[in-house]
Amino acid sequence: GYYEITSNRARWIYALLARLSKPLHGNDAALLRSLLRECCVRRSLLILGDDARSHDGSGGGGNSSSSGDGSGERERNGDMEKVAMLNTLIAIVGVYFEQGGGIDRLFSL
Repeated sequence: GYYEITSNRARWIYALLARLSKPLHGNDAALLRSLLRECCVRRSLLILGDDARSHDGSGGGGNSSSSGDGSGERERNGDMEKVAMLNTLIAIVGVYFEQGGGIDRLFSL
């Protein structure tokens, strides 16, 4: 199933990663590669989704919500927080645990 990335889930994954030691067992490496792929996919969806919202014809005035209540800005801020959490997990798994094939590959769209 699909689980939304929340700050509590990201902290939980971070804590589990902090308990892993190198060298990795083969099963652990496979699980980390799977986690890395999922984080990269979710990050790209958030970034691409944000890009689509910024080009929706709302005028770029900082508030894409038609009601003027600031919910569009809150949503963007929440997405940026999720991107930051995902980037942290991607860096740990991909760079520290060497599962990503290099930092340039990990942080490009």
